[in-house]
Amino acid sequence: MTTKRDKSASPVGLTSISRIAESTDACRRCGLCSSVCPVFDVLGLECASPRGKLQLVAAAGQGDLSCTKELEKALCLCVGCGACSERCPNLVMAKETLLAAKQVLPGKRPGRVFRIAAGLMSREKTISHAAGIAKSLRPLWASSLPDDQGLVMRLAKPGARFPKLAETNLKKIWPRNEKNGKPVSLMPRDGSPNAIAGIFPGCIHTYLTPKAGISLARVLAAAGFRVDLLENTGCCGLPALSAGNTKQAQKAMAHNLDVIDIEKYSVIVTPCASCAAMLKVHYPALASKTGYNQAGIAERLAAKVQVLSQVLAKHTGKIAQREKVTKEGTETIAYHTPCHLAKALGDSTSGPKVMQRIENAGYRQTKPACCGQGGLFGVENPEISGKIGSKAAKILLGTGASTVATECSGCYLQLYDLLWRENRKAEVIWLAEAIERFGLAGT
Repeated sequence: MTTKRDKSASPVGLTSISRIAESTDACRRCGLCSSVCPVFDVLGLECASPRGKLQLVAAAGQGDLSCTKELEKALCLCVGCGACSERCPNLVMAKETLLAAKQVLPGKRPGRVFRIAAGLMSREKTISHAAGIAKSLRPLWASSLPDDQGLVMRLAKPGARFPKLAETNLKKIWPRNEKNGKPVSLMPRDGSPNAIAGIFPGCIHTYLTPKAGISLARVLAAAGFRVDLLENTGCCGLPALSAGNTKQAQKAMAHNLDVIDIEKYSVIVTPCASCAAMLKVHYPALASKTGYNQAGIAERLAAKVQVLSQVLAKHTGKIAQREKVTKEGTETIAYHTPCHLAKALGDSTSGPKVMQRIENAGYRQTKPACCGQGGLFGVENPEISGKIGSKAAKILLGTGASTVATECSGCYLQLYDLLWRENRKAEVIWLAEAIERFGLAGT
């Protein structure tokens, strides 16, 4: 019988490659991890497989410097989906081991674009300023990027599709007290909340899709919560951690732990499963291994973090449709399960469970598949990312769904482009938007 994996044993945050390499001791090189790795599926190279990367980590940990350069290259070929860790019969934390290795190797960080993007995305003030500047100057800076860079593939290459930058951000459109300008709580219609929920919005909801952030708040209020916006929070820090920048990830963590009044809230809800994974899985690991006096705080936060589907899976009440579907009964919708939700958080059932209650649209169930975005993996490896994502898009569209709902920023951006490439009538929306558009039946 398989023993449950001990998340507290994660090597993330360790500062020695020899210590990190100890996490590979249980690997028996059976190759089951390779059978579920989307990158290996595309490239077919042993160095791109989890097994191959773990062997390189083990060799580097024993001081074999000839393997270090190969490992640095191989670490760039991990989408971070976590399928390898989930599949391993010996409970090797492959994904976490590779993530930890990025933090300590001298040349660990991937390409220049990857590093710059990770730095920008992890700084709250920089994001705010960059969003405003990018909105005005996108045609200029996008056209000046080299054609082989991932940012061009994502933002500027002819035919690529990227969500339109919002006119404002979530903090500015959140309801505020007319007298003092402070944000106000959204309340249930009857004015009697069952509990208090704090929204950790993340970067995409704050700056790119702020209206979806309001949808999330309204859905939570309709579910009986008093809802607050945690407006002083910044980036969760996952982009920096994924790029091997432990210091910046620690700063992001320290800031967020400092500004969130954890004891005030029954639940901390984030619309993004990747943010949830960072807050719930990586914060405790980082806090306990990096000298911060915040391990206890990080653990308390982690215990309260959930995505919307996890909250609604326990809520049995009806949530009324806010929008009117043009052709009632003709809409079809599928749900894309984010890898960070299914694997990092170990929950592949809450999303489909909630979607089965969707009203005014036919739910098309499908098997989970990695979208290939992997945060900034898609920026550094656009061709591989696109091939992985194309398979996921075809699976979703193969259900006949005209709309796809998801709960991850990376998945949203990837599917926004790829669904359009495969079928220009299909669209991707956030789970909260789907609930407001179609309604949710009670149980």
